[in-house]
Amino acid sequence: VHGRCYGGASIVCFPYFFGGQPVIALEGSNIGIMGNQIISKLLSTSKRLHSVWKANAELEREDLGDYIDVGLIEKVMTIEEFRKSFDTKLQMLKNVGQNSSTVL
Repeated sequence: VHGRCYGGASIVCFPYFFGGQPVIALEGSNIGIMGNQIISKLLSTSKRLHSVWKANAELEREDLGDYIDVGLIEKVMTIEEFRKSFDTKLQMLKNVGQNSSTVL
């Protein structure tokens, strides 16, 4: 995840604990069904729903730790950490291709 990830793209994946690929978020990314400003405006006509949503929104953590705690994402990385991880995995794939007849 890089930047904003709202809607179906943020929920239509199998979490890692169900056998899906690990989801990595880049530092500073926002994940959810839709932007908080939009949700707040939509629910503002219902005091009850708006207060429930606000209470839940206060549990969200800017560092996405709440998503990590429930297993929706594996971790948050800086761009540099992601680049190093990606380069390492890419090199592993290159080595497999050079050292065997396995088709990737």
